[in-house]
Amino acid sequence: MSRPGLLLVAERELSLQFAGPENSGIGLVLNWIDPTAPWYWPWGSGQPTTQAGWLNEAKLRELGFDVSTPVNTPEADVKYSHVLPRDAFVVLQYEGPEWEAWIKKREQEAEQCPSNLPGSDPRRMSHLIAIDVGRDPTALRHRYPEKQRFLIVRGVVR
Repeated sequence: MSRPGLLLVAERELSLQFAGPENSGIGLVLNWIDPTAPWYWPWGSGQPTTQAGWLNEAKLRELGFDVSTPVNTPEADVKYSHVLPRDAFVVLQYEGPEWEAWIKKREQEAEQCPSNLPGSDPRRMSHLIAIDVGRDPTALRHRYPEKQRFLIVRGVVR
């Protein structure tokens, strides 16, 4: 039974962080899915993949980025390759409708082009999916009050 404010996740959401031979500490990495990234690299490709979704132009502007140059222009490569990162808070939803939509899209892609896809089952990946981002964690918590379904974590947007 889950306690209020407690989100239980599976091992697929947490993995051990690589540590060198002289490190006696244990670090955990929170695994999550960026629904706008190519499916074979769910944590982001480092390249802009879409203007829709959780990290769109309006959200980037809200975080303080100058988005005046369209990403599909030659000037964008130069301009955006030297942008300073911004601190932000990311909302991760556990097994919600966005995750189900992501799974459905991955399954449709696999049916259309099975030879081009790696052999991993997307359902075995993390069930945490990024759905929103902002500068104010309190405002995000008001928008997503169910602590058993939504994590609000500190992040850096590059």
